Amino acid sequence: MAALHIVNKADALPDCLPLLADGDALLLIEDGVYAACADIDANAPCHALADDLEARGLMNRIVNAIEILSYDGFVELVERHRPVVTWSR
Repeated sequence: MAALHIVNKADALPDCLPLLADGDALLLIEDGVYAACADIDANAPCHALADDLEARGLMNRIVNAIEILSYDGFVELVERHRPVVTWSR
């Protein structure tokens, strides 16, 4: 099964990106959603948590390649991926 990489601090993203493998997914949460405002060179689908984007006033600033997820979408990602790896600094 492919991994889910959860990034909760934007400055942890460069550590995560080189380790993404085929089938993995990337989820930006908490302060990690600031990375959704720039192009992310990832070989995996990229998602961002809607509530965290809204809380930081970023909903209208994210790039098109980022899929916005609700908490239900977050749970679905966790259910479909193993392991779940959290990246933070």
